[in-house]
Amino acid sequence: MRPQNVQPLTGRTFIVGRIGGIEIAVHATWFVIFVLFAVTARYWVVPGIAPRARGMSATILGIFFPVMLYTFVLLHEMSHVLVARAYRLKAQRVTLFFFGGVAQIGTEARTPGEEFRVALAGPMSSLILAGSLAVVSRLLHPGSDELPGIWGAFAVINLALALFNLLPGFPLDGGRILRSAFWASLRDRARATRWAGIGGRIVAVGLALSGALILVTGSGGEDAVRGLLGLMLGWFLFQIAGTAAAAEGSSEPQYIDAMRVAPPVNLAAEPTEAPGDQQDDVVEAPARKMVRAPKPAAKVIRNEGKAPAPNASRRRSGTEKSPRRPRLSQPQSGGRARHSGQRSADARGTRRR
Repeated sequence: MRPQNVQPLTGRTFIVGRIGGIEIAVHATWFVIFVLFAVTARYWVVPGIAPRARGMSATILGIFFPVMLYTFVLLHEMSHVLVARAYRLKAQRVTLFFFGGVAQIGTEARTPGEEFRVALAGPMSSLILAGSLAVVSRLLHPGSDELPGIWGAFAVINLALALFNLLPGFPLDGGRILRSAFWASLRDRARATRWAGIGGRIVAVGLALSGALILVTGSGGEDAVRGLLGLMLGWFLFQIAGTAAAAEGSSEPQYIDAMRVAPPVNLAAEPTEAPGDQQDDVVEAPARKMVRAPKPAAKVIRNEGKAPAPNASRRRSGTEKSPRRPRLSQPQSGGRARHSGQRSADARGTRRR
């Protein structure tokens, strides 16, 4: 399975290592299915493939079975990643979860051919593993017409993994292959995605109905586990089929941030601690840097290149009062003296006359 910008995973994810720069993570639900598969393998699978195993040896084989199962799932998803990198598509992480694995590729395929090859890589790798393990089983049991032993069981698992992912239900690999065919024929990526999403929901309903049929007609035990698994797979695929079609239904390929899930817990990295208050400074420094406003530039009114007087900004802000201008009393007294002089001169002139 290879949903890109769809987020079926909620909750905690743990990074357990890296392969070629690709993060390998396990979702919290993976531990639940691991225990369920181990118990199922211990009581229903191991007695059929290893009849002589008893007690602790049967328990070890039961634990070994889901370990190898998810190893095959990881190889399946890494095949998608390798082909995506060959086309320079950004692959970031492979996550193992309850229903298998997800190769989170952050860049959508640019052409129908790229979409077809990246989607086909996973099922082809599972088919190659199934054929190789079948050859090993036949070599170890040359007189058998079937594929006995644990290697035969692993061959059957890889064959089932390939066939399930080739179902034409988007966003399974088969659904992406179907979308690439619609895309190439219709020359319309958005319409091709919508048709592939409809196919995904049809396949989901079929899986749920088959699971319900197994529960009704089965004899309990292993049939009950198969029926419940079919119901859960149908429900899960029905949920993400419409979501994936809506999210990836644009007319042009987009870059997708496939890391929008909750921040994973990195179990592979060494923990580092910052002493004292240094850790708070590291966390809060970016926030302070974002809210800090730039310093205003000096405003020049006259004479370009010169800054205003230091008191000008204070006067404008009201922090300093401007000094009062002194009254010009001298000119006023001089004016009065001139008027009195003119009056005395006029009086003298009249007397002489």
